[in-house]
Amino acid sequence: MKLRFGLFIIFLLAVSVMQGQELNCTLTINANKIQTTDKAIFQNLQTSLSELINNRSWTEAKFTATEKIDCSITVIVNTMPSENQFNSEMQIVVRRPIYNTSYNSPIFQFQDNNFNFNYQDMQQIEFNENNITENMTAVISFYVYVILGYDFDSFAPLGGEALFRKAEAISNAAQSLGEAGWKAFENDRNRHALITALLNEKYKPIRELNYNYHRLGLDEMSKNTDETRAKMTTYLKKLLDVQKIDPMNVVLQIFVETKVDEIVSLYSKASPSEKKTIFDLLSQVAPTLSDRYASLQK
Repeated sequence: MKLRFGLFIIFLLAVSVMQGQELNCTLTINANKIQTTDKAIFQNLQTSLSELINNRSWTEAKFTATEKIDCSITVIVNTMPSENQFNSEMQIVVRRPIYNTSYNSPIFQFQDNNFNFNYQDMQQIEFNENNITENMTAVISFYVYVILGYDFDSFAPLGGEALFRKAEAISNAAQSLGEAGWKAFENDRNRHALITALLNEKYKPIRELNYNYHRLGLDEMSKNTDETRAKMTTYLKKLLDVQKIDPMNVVLQIFVETKVDEIVSLYSKASPSEKKTIFDLLSQVAPTLSDRYASLQK
């Protein structure tokens, strides 16, 4: 973990380092809804996308095998209007190791309901960031950079800025594809909305919270649980600042949806006053998730 933290400082200072693959991503193609006797195309697609994600160097940072970012991507194929056309949705989960523990904390959970693409069995899948011509690799590479950005943010203050900018560039280039998910004002949880919010100055407290909560909070929890939890209470109050600006902002929603169960666990042994503080806070920022934090009232 200490080596990993040093890695991010080196990256931010733009020190030249050897390249290495950054992700340990389990990608799964779920085609249970598709009625066909030949499932080979789905396995081939799964293998090709997995290799693209895990075998490519996406940054100039060097990762050892134990430092690779743990994540999973599940592509659920809903329909196939034609032999080579896939209408799908995508579920993404990213986890981060916590120092001095065996626990991996979820830092990003998201569902994209508009992952539609064309693929011919056994076709070669490549990504060229300077030539965005098709939706499949555009979407995959966009989320790779979002995953990297969230992880880097958790190890250094706003450490994922350059990665989010990469995702923004892909989003801008993909506008010409005419596919759902890239368009402004299409909905408030599509790819365009996500990257716009991540780079919006108004919502920067959420990205700062990503660092404070994980690096200054969870990573320090093993040293002094009560003292660190009290600090985390202060950090979590920053959610209210963003909630006052825009209660429906996607990065605020993602943080709460991803962390609410973990927060409840962290405060399960807190004092009654701490529990009430966090319960009241969650009631303001996530009223629709009340069943998941109701136990803090007990």
